[in-house]
Amino acid sequence: MTSQVEILPQVSSLDSLFREYWDFVLESWPSFATYLGDHRYDDKLEDLSQEAYDKWTSRAEDLLGRVSGISKESLSAKDRINYDLFSRELIQRIGVARFRPNLLPLNQLAGPHIDLPQLTAFTRFSTVVDYENYVKRIGAFPAQVDRTISRLEDGVRSGILLPRVAVEAVLSQIRIQVISTPESSPLYGPAKRFPESFSENDKDRLSGIIKNTIVEGVLPSYRKLLEYLEKQYLPMSLEEVGYWALPNGDAWYRFLVQSYTTTDLTPEQIHDLGLKELSKIQQEMKLIMRQVGFDGDLQAFSKYLRSEPKFQNTGAESILSGYRQFLNDIDSRVAHLFGRIPSAKCEVKEIESFRAKEAPVAHYYQATDDGTRPAYFYANTYKPETRLTFQMEAIAYHEAVPGHHFQIALQQELRGLPEFRRNGGYVWPGYTAFIEGWG
Repeated sequence: MTSQVEILPQVSSLDSLFREYWDFVLESWPSFATYLGDHRYDDKLEDLSQEAYDKWTSRAEDLLGRVSGISKESLSAKDRINYDLFSRELIQRIGVARFRPNLLPLNQLAGPHIDLPQLTAFTRFSTVVDYENYVKRIGAFPAQVDRTISRLEDGVRSGILLPRVAVEAVLSQIRIQVISTPESSPLYGPAKRFPESFSENDKDRLSGIIKNTIVEGVLPSYRKLLEYLEKQYLPMSLEEVGYWALPNGDAWYRFLVQSYTTTDLTPEQIHDLGLKELSKIQQEMKLIMRQVGFDGDLQAFSKYLRSEPKFQNTGAESILSGYRQFLNDIDSRVAHLFGRIPSAKCEVKEIESFRAKEAPVAHYYQATDDGTRPAYFYANTYKPETRLTFQMEAIAYHEAVPGHHFQIALQQELRGLPEFRRNGGYVWPGYTAFIEGWG
């Protein structure tokens, strides 16, 4: 039997490893730290160099070796769960490295080209120091672009390339950022809304620095990335869309399936499950067709739903107000449906125009850990006529309340959990099957 005296050092060592790991996560992903409300790295951007990625893998290997040296049997049931989840996360981060995912540093959903302007929504702009940190951050963009291009070049040499359709989408996003005047850039937005407490001298000085940084650093870097992608990368990009087109792609895909589901199901087995679920849905849709008296097959019914004007939104405001109404309605009822309600609030925001075309219909961003910023339910208003009204209620409940907001906000409130579980569980390697199932 292990004595209490022997257990305490083991638990202390485990907690120390959790803290060390989480600090390294935030230091390595300063944008993520800002997003969570940790402002220690507000003046930095992610280091996309190969050296930084290798350092990550080495640190994960070191941490895994050290946690493996802790006797799991001596831990409480709670700490055994923490031990297993921590070990799994490290194993996943180490395991994916052999596929070199860092050679695909951008796509139409994420990457330096859209991450930087999006960060303005999550950055704190309360003090002069906040603005000075922001200037340093956007000033680091040229170096980040250079490293992005270096990784893409490594990908060309290794055959690890984006599909052409994704590159074309990225190009259209970058062209939006290559504007004629710096004041038109979303990165200049903070200079248009200084706190009233700022002196006129500080406002003039900071707005001038932000403008110059955009003109001299950000815009030339966007143009450099645009030219590289257009002239060198696009001609080499893949016509096929799928991991099978990549070196070792089949193994990579199977690794990701196991990572996202935490099961030993093969992609083929999961595909079969999907076909069975699709068949169920089709039968349910046929029943609905009979109930509403529609004369035709499923394909005709789908075409009718998407083309009927009464199901189409007329503009951005009708979409945003519609989602707000659904969330107001559910807010009035959740107390009767759930025993615990998160303290964090969730606000509806419009997906920014510079990424809306390629963005999903909606998505969720959690609140800051300290409660200074609410959670955001981002709604896509691009081509409003394609955002069908009968889909909005389910989307609101999935992405926001109760959905992801209850799942993630309540997770944040579990103060007894280590940080990598409270705030990191929904980012890769995450638990997608659980997260989306909950939503």
